[in-house]
Amino acid sequence: MHIKFFTCIFLMLISISLFGQIEIKFPPTRMVYQRNTSGNATLFITGTYLSNIGKIQARLKTRAGEPGVAVSWTDIVGAVSGNVFSGSLSASGGRYDLEVRGLKNGQQVGSSVTVEKVGVLSITDS
Repeated sequence: MHIKFFTCIFLMLISISLFGQIEIKFPPTRMVYQRNTSGNATLFITGTYLSNIGKIQARLKTRAGEPGVAVSWTDIVGAVSGNVFSGSLSASGGRYDLEVRGLKNGQQVGSSVTVEKVGVLSITDS
């Protein structure tokens, strides 16, 4: 009985340490941002994290067959605290997958999290 209980607790702790490190609260999937007159938009990103990380990075990956200019890993929060984060990226017109990860001492902690189909459009885009 005790072995089953402790095994269950152990597996839950392992799963928490491997998955669910970061949760993105905003933007949701299929979010569309309006470009400014320079052709860019600021993508605001908020979320929470569970583990001991030092900073949070995000990037934008272009989607196959869709327009856009990829944005490489960029620090959106340099020093995290309080298990909540908020940051931003600048992007040109296109359709992207947003990926967010946590780092500690230059190493990725857990898995990255992806929000699919984030768009940056202008009123005249169809």
